[in-house]
Amino acid sequence: MAVEESWFLGIIRAAAPFFVTAMALILLMEQLSYRRKKGPLPGPQLVVPFFGSIAQLIRDPTAYWDKLAARAKSSPLGLSADYFLGQFVELTHRVLANVRPDAFYFIGHPFGQILRSENVEFVVAPYEADAQLAYLTTLDADQGGIAAVVTEDSDLIAYCCPAIIFKMDRFGNGEEFTMERTLKTEKDGLSFRDFDQQLFTALAPSIARGIAEASFQGFRDPAAFDPDRFFSEERREDVAFRRNFLPFGAGAHQCVGQRYALNHLVLFMALFVSIVDFRRHATEGRDDLVYVPTIAPKDDCAVYLEQRCAELPCF
Repeated sequence: MAVEESWFLGIIRAAAPFFVTAMALILLMEQLSYRRKKGPLPGPQLVVPFFGSIAQLIRDPTAYWDKLAARAKSSPLGLSADYFLGQFVELTHRVLANVRPDAFYFIGHPFGQILRSENVEFVVAPYEADAQLAYLTTLDADQGGIAAVVTEDSDLIAYCCPAIIFKMDRFGNGEEFTMERTLKTEKDGLSFRDFDQQLFTALAPSIARGIAEASFQGFRDPAAFDPDRFFSEERREDVAFRRNFLPFGAGAHQCVGQRYALNHLVLFMALFVSIVDFRRHATEGRDDLVYVPTIAPKDDCAVYLEQRCAELPCF
């Protein structure tokens, strides 16, 4: 038994230098590959093989993204480099300024590499960037404008964007939606000839947003604040004109008549602040930003409420 153990230990001792040399070679090759890809971009000087900076990302996501954004902003190219989970990535400070720390999609980089190899300029947009993308479509190319949107999200429409490709997979397959073809005008107005029920339901959210200024909201004079349209037994426009509604969203997010809803919201806020005083709840770091689907204060705007008047008025 002792002879077998000594034989086994002898093999380990003999193999140990080769194992250490192999590990050192792997580490060296990993560092050289990283440094070659990194080039002059700011980023870590040394990286942990395969894992890279993933430990820092898990430990403090917000601080990690802030540090990368600061590096990218200090670079003339507006880029920073990093390495995690076997992937080398380039990140722009414009993306990092709005990105949600737990929602970065590492696997999406092969698609970006294909675009780069074809000399196609692109930018990765954060979650729920409909309004920002719509703004970018109004700019010229030399001002940072965009010509198309590629999205996996089937209900994202950048209003007025010339072309949008839904559900793009890694093989380049997707569904193209062109605003010019879909919203072409005829003598009778907008044409939805190519829409089926399923497609219309998917596209209705942004279409309703885009034509909210028009009277296509299911009511007579939809921009006017008129509660009696709902509560008057003689009128009941919500029933009489139900077939004309352009609903968007589903379930708790469903809404009919954007302008009407905004009028309600403005009236409610005016009444609320007239009878209730509220002040910010002082907590440490309350003004620090947290990254949920949108950017918000760290304390979720917690406030103390106090009644302004002795008796609540009857509106």
